[in-house]
Amino acid sequence: MMFREREEIALQCAWGICIRVIARKLGRTPSTISREIRRNSAPRNSRWMGQSAAVCRSARSRIPSGVRR
Repeated sequence: MMFREREEIALQCAWGICIRVIARKLGRTPSTISREIRRNSAPRNSRWMGQSAAVCRSARSRIPSGVRR
């Protein structure tokens, strides 16, 4: 998922738009949007932000695949 899409998800979540509508606008499945929000929400306030999502994704990608569980 591209950073631009993550920022769009963050804005629309803040406006209270449902996941299905966001998915339709981005041409993605609702499960993809839901997973993106769930995996990349900030743990302390459970808010999803595109910038923190990019950092989380980047950190996960640096872990060798044999180490991940």
